[in-house]
Amino acid sequence: MNLPYRLLAVDLDGTMLSSRNTLSEGNCRALNRACAAGVFVVPTTGRLYAGLPKELERIPGIRYCICSNGAVLYDKQTHTVLQRLCMPAQAAADALSLLVSHGGCADVYLDGHAYTSAERYRNPLAHHVQPEHLETFLRSRTPVEDLLTFVREKDQPVEKLFSIFEDSAERQRCWDILTKDPRFMVTTSHRSVIEVNDRRATKGEGLRVLSVLLHIPQAAVMAAGDGLNDLSMIEWAGLGVAMENAEPAVKMQADVITAPCDEDGLAKAIDRWIFSN
Repeated sequence: MNLPYRLLAVDLDGTMLSSRNTLSEGNCRALNRACAAGVFVVPTTGRLYAGLPKELERIPGIRYCICSNGAVLYDKQTHTVLQRLCMPAQAAADALSLLVSHGGCADVYLDGHAYTSAERYRNPLAHHVQPEHLETFLRSRTPVEDLLTFVREKDQPVEKLFSIFEDSAERQRCWDILTKDPRFMVTTSHRSVIEVNDRRATKGEGLRVLSVLLHIPQAAVMAAGDGLNDLSMIEWAGLGVAMENAEPAVKMQADVITAPCDEDGLAKAIDRWIFSN
C-alpha cells in the first residue's frame, strides 16, 4: 500500500489518550490499522519510558518510543536506548534548586527512572497527581527524601525535570529565569507545569533522528499533538496535526486540525490523512 505518511509520531496525553487517560476503541483500531499497513507508530511523549501507560499494550505493532520530551529514543524490540540527550548533573541541580525555591513540586527523570520526594509519594493526591494518573505515578516513581541532595550525590546526567506549581505567579517567575538560561530547553504540557530538558532535547529532534535511522523522508512524517511541548515535532513533520483541544499556539503552527481527543480526533486524522487515498 502506497501511503503518504510512513511515520506517525503521536503525543499521548490529550492526543492518543482521552482526558480520562484512556485509549478509545476508535483510536486503538486506527493505530493498529496503521501499524498493520507498515506505518511506524511512535508514541512521542513527555513521559519517561517506565511511565508509559499499559494501554499501549493494545497496539502490539509499536516498536519505537520518543520519551522525556525527546531526551530518550527507545527501541522496545531490542530494549536499547538509541539516543539520550541529558542535562549535566550540575545544570540539573541548578534548575531543580530554582524550581523548588519557587514552590514547584518536582520529579527527576534519571537513567530511565523517575524519582519524586517521599512526601509526594506518600500523599500524591495532595501534591497535584490527578486520580486518573495515580496508578501510573505510583508504579513509575521511586521516592527519595530530598531530591536536590539525591541529584547532587548521584552526579549523573538527568533526562528531564518535571514540576507542578500551585502559584501561577511563582511559576511565571521561574519560567522567565529558566527560559533565559542557554543550558536548558524549557517547555510545558500544562499551564501549571514547567518541564526542563537539556537544550538539545525536543520532540522534534527525536523525531528527526528516528526518521534518519529509518530512512524516512521528512515529507513522509506525520505528527499529532496538543501541548506546547509538541510544537517542535508539529513544526518539523511533513504534516503537523493539532487536536481541537490543543493550545492556541499549537493550532497556529499545525498544518491541519482534527477533532478533540475525547471524540477520537486521532483516529479521524489517521483515516483522513493517511488512508484517504
